[in-house]
Amino acid sequence: MLVRRLRELEIPIQPINCGPYYAGSKRAGDVVRFIRDTAQLANRLPSADLIYINGPRLLPAVALARPRIPVLFHAHSLLDRGYSIRLATWSLRTLRATVVASCRFVSTWIGDYPTRVIYNGARDCRRDRLPGAGSWRIGLLGRIAPEKGQLDFVRAARILLPELPECRFIICGAPLFSDPSYENLVRKEAEGLPFEFTGWRDDVAEVLAGLDILVVPSQAHEGSTRVILEAFSAGSVVVAYPSGGIPEIIDDGINGFLVPNPSPESLAARIRHALTPGAESIRVNARAAWQQRFTLERYQDEVCEVLEDCVRSGNRANNTAASKAPTAARLSGNG
Repeated sequence: MLVRRLRELEIPIQPINCGPYYAGSKRAGDVVRFIRDTAQLANRLPSADLIYINGPRLLPAVALARPRIPVLFHAHSLLDRGYSIRLATWSLRTLRATVVASCRFVSTWIGDYPTRVIYNGARDCRRDRLPGAGSWRIGLLGRIAPEKGQLDFVRAARILLPELPECRFIICGAPLFSDPSYENLVRKEAEGLPFEFTGWRDDVAEVLAGLDILVVPSQAHEGSTRVILEAFSAGSVVVAYPSGGIPEIIDDGINGFLVPNPSPESLAARIRHALTPGAESIRVNARAAWQQRFTLERYQDEVCEVLEDCVRSGNRANNTAASKAPTAARLSGNG
C-alpha cells in the first residue's frame, strides 16, 4: 500500500528481497543462508536517494555497505534476544538511520535512539452485515501459529457453548511459513465443536461482515496488529488480549474489550460480556477511532512525510539539487 502511494507520487521503487526464512526458532540452514545473503546484499545495494529497510535482519548488511545516502528503518516487531538487539542498534547508529516504529511497544528494544511512532493504517472495511440466522458468529483472523492464540480461542469456545449453544466459531487463516503441526493440534481440539476453518482469505472486509465479534488472543510480542484496525473500520467488536502494542489501540470498554489475566477462561468471560446489548456503542466508537487515528491515508501521509524529510536532508548534505526526483530502494526481509 505504501509502495502504491509512492508510485502515485512518481517516486521510482527498487525492491530488494531477502529470504524468506523459517519463522520462529531458526534452523541451521536459515542461519547459513542469512550470513550468505547478508554478505551478498551488502555488495549489491542500488544507486538511490534513500534506502528504506522494512525488517531488522537487513540492517547489518546495509551497515556493512556504509551507503552515503539516508536510511529509514521501519520497526514492526520486537527484538527480544540480546545479540539481535546489540547488532541492530549498532547498525542503526552506524547508519545514523531515521527510525519509525509501528507502536511504542515495538520500539522498546531501540532504547534511547530517536524514534517516531506511526501507527499502522487500514482501508475502509465497512460492509453491510451478513445475516446471522439466529446465531452469534465469533471469529479469529490471521496466520495460524502459537503466538496468535487459536488454541486459547478453541478452549474458550468449549467453555462458552454450554451457556450459549447458538454460538458459531470461525478460524480464518493458514500456517503460511509456520510449523503446520500447530494447526493440526487446533483442529483436533475443535473436533465436535461448531467450528469452521475457512483457510486463508484475502477478502477481510467480507469476513468481518460475517462476524459479530473478532477475537485477537495474541501472545506477548504482538505489535499493533492490522486486523484490529480493519475491524475498527468495519465497526466490529474486538475482544483481545492486552499483549504488546494492543493496549495502545484498544481503550477497554470504549472501542473494544481487553481480557484481564489472559487465559481461555478469561477470554470466554469477556466474549460473553461482549455479546450483551451494550456492545453497539463499542461498534460506533471503534469506527470513530479508525476515522480519527487509523485510516490508510493518514498512515501513508505520515510515512511519506518522513521519507521526503530523509531525502531532503540527504540532498542538502550532498549539495544535490532540490528539484532532483528521488529514488527509493525498499529492502524487505521475510520470516
